[in-house]
Amino acid sequence: MFSFENGKYRWTVTSLTKDGVFFQILAPTDSLNDCYVSVDVEQTSGEEGKNFGLAIRASETEGYFFEINQYKRTYNLISHLAGEWQFPIYETESSAILSDGVNTISVKVEGSSYSLFINDKLVNHYSDATLLTGFVGVLVSVPGISDAIIEFDNFTVYAP
Repeated sequence: MFSFENGKYRWTVTSLTKDGVFFQILAPTDSLNDCYVSVDVEQTSGEEGKNFGLAIRASETEGYFFEINQYKRTYNLISHLAGEWQFPIYETESSAILSDGVNTISVKVEGSSYSLFINDKLVNHYSDATLLTGFVGVLVSVPGISDAIIEFDNFTVYAP
């Protein structure tokens, strides 16, 4: 369920399967090559273990996904290519992630290079030339049977 409250995009997610759920919402833009995308995000309700973040160079069937878990203070970079999920960067701890409150997550994409930022701090780089264009958006990943409320604000996209 989606709503706008106090100027923020509020996403209430419920998983009714033990496999959990992964959802993305892509912005209604043109397909992008190089870009900078950023969002302020916070889990305001639900148990620990929920991940949320940005979809980059994504489509309905593939893409790259930069997500954080604010309670664990970890981040992932995930790819879904040719029907396979992979974790090029998996559960990496970062002191840049605030365990309570709003986190700003950003990705700068240039050619095959991905620069990952959390709260304006560069936390990692990744390089892959498999997808060179796609859409951007936000995502939520809820493992197991549970629910969460995630709030997104200040979604920003810059493209040359």
